[in-house]
Amino acid sequence: MHRYEHLLSPITIGNITLKNRLLNSKCVSSDAMEPELSGPFYEHLARNGAALVCIGVGALPDCEGNYSRMASCHMDDPKSRRQYEEIVKRVHAHGSLATASMMAIEPQNVMISAVPDWNAIPMTGDYSANLFEKPEISPERLEGMIQDFVNASVYYKDMGFDGVTIYASYRGSILACSLSPWFNKRTDKYGGHTMEARATLTLEVFRRIKEACGQDFLIECQISATEEGGYTLEDWLRYCKLCEGLVDIFQIRGWDGSFTHVNSHNLDKFSPYNLQFAAAAKKEGIKCLFSPVGGFRDPDVIEKAIAEGKTDCVSMARAFISDEHYIDKIQAGRGEDLIPCLLCNGCHGSFCAVNPYAGYHHMLDQMFTPTGIKKKVAILGGGPAGLRAALFASQQGHTVTLYEKSDQLGGQLKFSDHVSFKWNLKDYKDWLIRQVEASDVTVYLGTEATPELLRNRGYDVILAAMGSTANRIPVKGAEDPKVWLAEDVFGHESELGENVVVIGGSATGREAALYLAKAGHKTTMVTRGDAMLFDDPHSKRATELDYENEPNFSYIDNAVTTEITPTSVTLDVTLDVPKFEGDFGMMFMMMEHKEAPSVMPDSRPEGFPPRAEPFDPHAAFEAENDKGGEGPGGPGGSGGPGGPPPMPQVDKSRLPHEIRRLTCDNVVISGGRTSVDASAYQGIAKEFVTIGDCFYVDGIRNCTNTAFAAVMQL
Repeated sequence: MHRYEHLLSPITIGNITLKNRLLNSKCVSSDAMEPELSGPFYEHLARNGAALVCIGVGALPDCEGNYSRMASCHMDDPKSRRQYEEIVKRVHAHGSLATASMMAIEPQNVMISAVPDWNAIPMTGDYSANLFEKPEISPERLEGMIQDFVNASVYYKDMGFDGVTIYASYRGSILACSLSPWFNKRTDKYGGHTMEARATLTLEVFRRIKEACGQDFLIECQISATEEGGYTLEDWLRYCKLCEGLVDIFQIRGWDGSFTHVNSHNLDKFSPYNLQFAAAAKKEGIKCLFSPVGGFRDPDVIEKAIAEGKTDCVSMARAFISDEHYIDKIQAGRGEDLIPCLLCNGCHGSFCAVNPYAGYHHMLDQMFTPTGIKKKVAILGGGPAGLRAALFASQQGHTVTLYEKSDQLGGQLKFSDHVSFKWNLKDYKDWLIRQVEASDVTVYLGTEATPELLRNRGYDVILAAMGSTANRIPVKGAEDPKVWLAEDVFGHESELGENVVVIGGSATGREAALYLAKAGHKTTMVTRGDAMLFDDPHSKRATELDYENEPNFSYIDNAVTTEITPTSVTLDVTLDVPKFEGDFGMMFMMMEHKEAPSVMPDSRPEGFPPRAEPFDPHAAFEAENDKGGEGPGGPGGSGGPGGPPPMPQVDKSRLPHEIRRLTCDNVVISGGRTSVDASAYQGIAKEFVTIGDCFYVDGIRNCTNTAFAAVMQL
């Protein structure tokens, strides 16, 4: 019996067979919907094990002749069409199926209905800032939208796609909001007080797609299984029952993005959050496939869930991206060798912290090409950069020796041994150490590789991965040795008193404060700007909740530290600073607007509405924005009548200030880091390169990429 027998087994939907139980949830490459560049990315997903690949396609003209700004290319451009048809053929060549993401169908300047009281709706999620009052979509425009879904499905079927993926999650679309008792207040046939009544719109979309495209054309519905304060799990199960024979696969997501784009703050790695909803649906015996998404990375966890009948499949993106050979290792029964995904969501820009190839599949033949000459390599430092460089170099056939001055490998990642909410980093650290121990790399622990030690050992290459050192801040009293550095508190929390002030609101200071709070200390974090309890907007709410639910944690923001003693902190606090919620629209505002052809050839299938020529996409965009439609801010636009107002600027000098003195048992400071100076090693070997923090201070992605680049140029 194979270790992953159930995970690797095929499954049938009607007359359609999926090659295994691993599906790709919707994701895009670094070049989004530029098909000649993103094609290799989607082909990689199929080659790396995805039985179903959801492809981010461009826009087709809607019933009013406009193109959605949710997509950067036009699918009725013959060139784009041919390129996407080639992508589908490449996916099929690996035995995988392809669906087209339908995100660029709905109009962005209207809502399912008018909402009487927006203030009554819970708006705590990552995506909530994109929800604002828009006019109700008219019955005529709603009928046009339904037909747009049908026409697009016919078009994609003709291109060779096996189905479509329809977006109905996070209250992030008209279809999603149509299911919500908060947002669907319609009094016509598409509204009502029950889930059965509110389901009418989506059921009609599904039914008409099936009628136009046939029963074997797959419909995958990306849906939230519950809604905060809105529809319940029981409501959703009734909805799934209504969809039998129409929806082939429910790709199950959480009520908000952070319960899908999970991180180490809210993922139980042995029981991912959305698995519970698939298990409930399976228990009801509903006749369609269920595929939860969010944190499915460990093949042993996936195998167990399928074997126990809790789900049919799982949907993933990050696991396929983080390891270039995900399916190869699973087929070989070596799940422990998979590179652990850090759950950092960097791949929402298609760049991975642990896989240097991610996002570059369209240019692999242009990447660094090793010389093929085997060299003797010394690596100075056993942290994430040094360990990864050792693995890369060993895999290239070089003779590698790694020197670590402490008695333990791991570098700065060793702190994760003590921090429950950084188990993702511990997994990665432990994986690095296991892989190095199983390799041909020679490791010397407790050995400081001085220039004198290395000078006569015949090394061709020295890679300096000596890391960085913590800074103290330029504030009176910060140099006192009784003032703690944030990096020193992990594992030593018992040496601190009950009340602790942590100065610094970046990741290190913030996490040190939460760590101490969870250990029982009354901890106050102080930061000069607005307190940001998250780094990644895709898992914003999950991270915030971990801080908000910790009673021992508090913060003071917009506070400049003016003096420190070992038991007190003096602050200059700006009062009455307004708070602003960022949103995903703001990210779109930062994206470059790419030029499009002034005239788009009309190659639409029969049934599409006529369109006057020539068509100017820029003029259409401006016209849509003028009427409160979609602008470069994504859904709802930015600055138009239908969009959120631009982010205001605050002049803090005009606001009142207050001097505060906090007394405490200990002060902890987080003041950034400085690269270790490795210049003394230049000239000892023919080649000398600094990598990781020793090159410049940044995160694990920097460690991975600088190690990879250095080795691939040897």
